[in-house]
Amino acid sequence: MKSIKTSIFYLNWNTNRFSVPKALLVYSCSLGIACFPLSALAENGTNPDSFPSTQQENRIIKGKIIDEKGETLIGVSILVKGTTIGTVTDFDGNFSLEVPKNGTLVISYVGYKSQEIKVSGRTDFAITLASDNKLLDEIVVVGYGVVKKSDLTGSVGSVKSETIAAKGSTSVMESLQGQVAGVNISQSSSRAGDGFKIQIRGKSSLNEAEPLYVIDGVVCDNMDFLNPMDIEKVDVLKDASSTAIYGSRATNGVVMITTKKGSSDESKATVSYDGYYGVKTVANMPDFMDGDSFLNWRFWRYLESSMDANTGQTTWNMTDANYENFWGGGSPVIKSMYQNKNYIDWTDLVTRTGSQQNHFVNITGNAKNISYRVGLGYQDEKGVLYDGYNRWNLKGAVDHKISDKVSAGFSTNMATSLKESGSNYSVIIRLSNDTHYARILLGG
Repeated sequence: MKSIKTSIFYLNWNTNRFSVPKALLVYSCSLGIACFPLSALAENGTNPDSFPSTQQENRIIKGKIIDEKGETLIGVSILVKGTTIGTVTDFDGNFSLEVPKNGTLVISYVGYKSQEIKVSGRTDFAITLASDNKLLDEIVVVGYGVVKKSDLTGSVGSVKSETIAAKGSTSVMESLQGQVAGVNISQSSSRAGDGFKIQIRGKSSLNEAEPLYVIDGVVCDNMDFLNPMDIEKVDVLKDASSTAIYGSRATNGVVMITTKKGSSDESKATVSYDGYYGVKTVANMPDFMDGDSFLNWRFWRYLESSMDANTGQTTWNMTDANYENFWGGGSPVIKSMYQNKNYIDWTDLVTRTGSQQNHFVNITGNAKNISYRVGLGYQDEKGVLYDGYNRWNLKGAVDHKISDKVSAGFSTNMATSLKESGSNYSVIIRLSNDTHYARILLGG
């Protein structure tokens, strides 16, 4: 570099002295710089052909990407690490790409673990992607299929199976309460087994219309028959862009439920059990009067007041008839009840400490391209108003890979339930009868 700078200085000096044209100066500088490496190589005795090339050699590679079951994956992203060179697999899972000789391929697909593979001079690749269950919360089920949540433009709320099971409820709808923004789930009765009402982004009609329920791709009237332990994921589609495929039926939103199926990772039969037991008590019960407080209230009720016009003083008196009525017509039973404090807690007669439990046995396995899952669930709920609810669930699912492009499956979900609630007004009638009976005893 020093010789180059010296040459430039020399030419500049000559330019000032002999007025060399500017074009000649630029040409001389360019010629000197270009000739310098050749002269330096000649002086060092180096062969110009051995000078390293700055351009990296590229080559065309091709390959095929499949999953653990051997099925081709469509739309898998193949990207050269550190560059913008990339492509995606076609319908048959094949790809072709021109890459640097020593480049690194980054393979990624929604729901599968990403891989980095060095080219290392190879031209043919056979790649198998492993599923990643940890990415399940990033996948959202919509009417058109599954998409990554970060790539979704519509409004969708998702709830995972762990959240549903951790709620400790016998109803899937109750497990969704407070889990999805913009979704209001309420219950007008606290009886065991009673249904819930769901509103997605408020009311869209004067009628109390329910959203559309889609369970494993099948449209259903409700999802009350499902066991919370059998749910893999719940997606709530809330806006028009997400529900467009279902047309006018999705006016009130869509609730898409994905149930659990057999896993291809388990080669042998696996038996698992999930269960819980809980206790229910009455909440926000009013503070009722005890026996003494009630008799005091009755005593003041039968008092009569009068005011002296001269002194302005108020006098409280009880007539003989009112005194007789206060003791229930002079009933010795009422007097004995007051003296012995033998009162009856009417609230305790119609309420109790309830309980709820849920048990689910699950059998899964995979053998010779056939994955299966069988689940048996039992739910029991004893309400605080002496009501009850029992339900049995049987779930079965079988998936068979016939070939690389053909697969078949079968899924069924059966349930039977028994509800013990009596009349809708049984508690009110009992309370009314108890109150009437108390009035008879107290002479009211």
